[in-house]
Amino acid sequence: MHNDFSKDEKFVMIFICIFGIAYRIFEKYKFISGKTAILIIIISAEYLFFNRTIKFLSDLKMNHDNFYRTVCTIKDIKHMPVGKGFYPVYIVHYTDFDKNHHIKEIHSSFSVKKWKTGEQLNIRVNRNNPDKIIIDFSDLSLAVIMSIMGIIFAIILFEIYTHIN
Repeated sequence: MHNDFSKDEKFVMIFICIFGIAYRIFEKYKFISGKTAILIIIISAEYLFFNRTIKFLSDLKMNHDNFYRTVCTIKDIKHMPVGKGFYPVYIVHYTDFDKNHHIKEIHSSFSVKKWKTGEQLNIRVNRNNPDKIIIDFSDLSLAVIMSIMGIIFAIILFEIYTHIN
């Protein structure tokens, strides 16, 4: 849940942008109906909202016995530019099951209080793939938040879909 956008997520976002522009340009020629356009947007948006949550939950379910609990330490906080602002990227260090040290970037996270350099977070590390970690509270919270947002967005888009002639 905490990684940067994957290739498939970037592809879907670019696809939605190109599709929206093409639909607007060719709207008067009626190549695609309004209902079909909204259906394509619904499917794409729901993929973006639920993709990470489904991967997260299936990974937890299928590899439950392969994860072990440990802690990671926030060593640095970088600020990545986004538009006119920025978002924090946390650089964390942790040790895997075989006592090898790893460094990972946390691009999206949820916390009630702001994380600071030197703070330790509870994580789960996959024994078979030490680069795959789960930040206990943060990843579960993000999964719930993304699911709620996805459901709300789906309801709104479905209402639009039902009112298109």
